[in-house]
Amino acid sequence: MPSGPYLILWCSNDEIPSPLSRPFTIADSIATYLQGSDASLPEELLRGNLADGEDIEIDESLVQEFQCYRLPSVATLRELGRSFVRAGFVTYYMTGIIVELPMQSIDANLDTLDRMPHSIQNSTITLQYHNGPLASALPSKSETPCPPRDALDPTKTYLSSTDILMADEFVLDNNTKQNFKCLGIRMKVPLPQAADAPSLVQMLYATSPPLIAHSDTQTTAALVRSRQMRGEGDIPPQGEEIAGFMELSAEVSVGEGKLVYFVEALDELIEV
Repeated sequence: MPSGPYLILWCSNDEIPSPLSRPFTIADSIATYLQGSDASLPEELLRGNLADGEDIEIDESLVQEFQCYRLPSVATLRELGRSFVRAGFVTYYMTGIIVELPMQSIDANLDTLDRMPHSIQNSTITLQYHNGPLASALPSKSETPCPPRDALDPTKTYLSSTDILMADEFVLDNNTKQNFKCLGIRMKVPLPQAADAPSLVQMLYATSPPLIAHSDTQTTAALVRSRQMRGEGDIPPQGEEIAGFMELSAEVSVGEGKLVYFVEALDELIEV
């Protein structure tokens, strides 16, 4: 069963492949294996709820940035966030926008959805709402904060969010077999009195087993682009292109139960 860029495979207990033998993608869709025919979809694939309020209108130039499987710019997310000042984050994930609302009771959330905009005028992109942070997202930080600027290696290339396209693929530089595919971008909504201040920006990366091997000597690993997805075909990476950093501690390790990781974009770090 396809679910966006995922291919969901329900397997009986004796049919599910071992983590080391599973392909990362099948026909360019991320292969996600579930054990048992009655297994529920992972929460990370359930993106939110629709609302019943009146549509909102945003500038036509911003509307054009919201297209399926195309990442909008941080500036566009910031402008969109002005329409949702009570939200924690605005996220573009796979094929639509998700507004992450403060956590409420079910009844209170339903009341909120009655008032929130149903969609964006003149746009076919979906607008959904999540009660609290997205599944597997840390409330207010990334998997690994950016290192200080003076710690960057001048022999390597560091990517900003504008350098990354939807479906670009990445690996870790710690020689594990972990693969990642970029599926979205997430921005913390600034407070109205600080609307133009820098804000936390995260890239969303889908992953799959096997587990990351931990090391007593290496506490973080860099996400290195391994495949660029472009309309005219794949483009080989230009040297070692780093998109972010991930912590290798047990608390935030990549594993069976987590399909999406939130990694801080390097925009502020490499800004000239």
